[in-house]
Formats: sequence, structure tokens, C-alpha cells
Amino acid sequence: MDIGIKIDTSELDKLAKEFKKQPSIIAKGAVSAINKTLSSVDTKLQREITTRYNIKKSELKGGGKYAGSNSNNLIKERKATFTNPHATITVRGSRLTLGRFIQRPKEPVSHAGKSQSKIKKIPLPTVKVLKGQSKRITSAPHAFVAKKHGVNQLFERDGKRISIMRTLSTAQMASNKDIIKSVQNEAQNILSKKLEQEIAYRNKKMQGAIK
Repeated sequence: MDIGIKIDTSELDKLAKEFKKQPSIIAKGAVSAINKTLSSVDTKLQREITTRYNIKKSELKGGGKYAGSNSNNLIKERKATFTNPHATITVRGSRLTLGRFIQRPKEPVSHAGKSQSKIKKIPLPTVKVLKGQSKRITSAPHAFVAKKHGVNQLFERDGKRISIMRTLSTAQMASNKDIIKSVQNEAQNILSKKLEQEIAYRNKKMQGAIK
């Protein structure tokens, strides 16, 4: 999913002007600066998501007890090379199950021996997708917690049909306008710094200060 983070690569002109007679140095410096920027942006993106949403970094990269499930999400880097000087961060994945964010009840509530009137009085589950915002599930009046494949999940009942409840995907979290703005601003600053570092490093190397 394209989350709309763009970097102004005109900054690379600084490298080209500094080493205009050494194309191999320009290429090496550009690829290095781009890939270092990519890694920093990836880290920033993950930090922004985990700061706002109740999701762990390990889950953003896939893995943990949900590895292999169809709700598993991944953030992957594709680094620049000399033949293809473009770098991307791909955010993919289906909508996450609300069971990852269950606050109350954490375990299934038995209906055994309870009358329909008592069952109806059982409080609806609450979840905390956004940090600091615990919300009751009101969109599904028959929501309940049950265990599936050893993991507690939130389900909704519509007549005889029962389905797992889901919320945002990692890609949708990454598309949060505040996250995009924050990452966008830092990405441009990071590229400028990395280019300055590359120019200084390449100049020292040419002067024999770095072997």
C-alpha cells in the first residue's frame, strides 16, 4: 500500500556537484544515503504506529503467536541498488482481529445456567485499539469473547452467522494523516543529514584519511 510519503531527491544534487568528475562516487554515495534514510524512516514509521496504537513492533514485522494467520501484517523495506536507485517501504496486511486489543473481558464469559435476561445484562466487551482510548463495542450488540485455536478473539453473532470481528490493518494505521505528516517531515531532514555525512566521508576517503 502506498502511504503517500515522498522525499525530495533534489538533495542528491549536492552529491553530484561535489563529485561531478567521479560518477562512481556519486552512485555509491547516493545509494548509501538513500538506504540509510530508508532504514531511519522505517524505524520512525514503526515508532509512530506503536506510539498511537496498541500494537507491538514484533507484530508490525509479522511473527509472534499470530504468525501465519491471515491477519498477520508486515512492513518491508526494498533497498536501492546501483542498477535501481529507488527505495520503498511496503506496508501490507489484512485487517487485524479485535481480539488483539481486548481489554474486558479477557476470557470468555459462560452463558451456562443464565437466563436470556441475565445474558442480555452482561456488559459488552471493551477494546483499546488507540492508546488511551478504551471503547465499548456498540456496533455489534451481540459481540462476545470466545477462544479459537488457543487465542481469545472477539466474535459477533448475526442470527445463526458468527464471525470474527476486525479493525484497522497496519497499512491503514500507517495511513493516519498525523503519522504521515510526522514521518514525511523527518524523512526529508534525515536525507539531508545522510547526504552531508556521505559527502564528508567520501572527501576524507579521497584524501586518504580513511582506508
